[in-house]
Amino acid sequence: MQRSNPQLFVRWENPLAPAVKVNVDASFKAFNRSAITGAIIRDSEGYVVGASRRLCQSIPSAFTAEALAVLHGIILAADLGFHFIWVESDSLAVVKILNSNTIDKSEIGAITWDSKVKACIFEECKFLFVPRQGNRVAHALVSDYDSDLFEEFWVEDAPALVLSMADSDRRYLDPP
Repeated sequence: MQRSNPQLFVRWENPLAPAVKVNVDASFKAFNRSAITGAIIRDSEGYVVGASRRLCQSIPSAFTAEALAVLHGIILAADLGFHFIWVESDSLAVVKILNSNTIDKSEIGAITWDSKVKACIFEECKFLFVPRQGNRVAHALVSDYDSDLFEEFWVEDAPALVLSMADSDRRYLDPP
């Protein structure tokens, strides 16, 4: 008897208004211990309201890079003045730590502590796990970058590939 293993189909889902969704990801380079972290913020209708990516140096692991991406996403949302945010990451371990009430003694403990403290400024801040398929726009943001990058920031805009992918997600939410 042959069993079928259906492919998991996950798409980006919009947050409930007035919340915005902050999708984050990181691209880690072990050979030079650097990472690019990225965050893209979309409103309840799926429109891009902000994005950023930055180069981080002396990063010990991909785990650390993913935690920094969450922190950078929180800072971006605060800088843009949002009050209700849902932060999505494809790092289950980081999301579990952020949702835990215990003290994090791992290598990312200081970063997760800072993220939790900064999250308190929002009226609502949720930390959610999303499989990579549902985080493809944030992944594209950190995968398609110039090697001379230090930091980039967009308001109601993002790189063309990222906007195109976000548009595709939005059309899926509200098909014609």
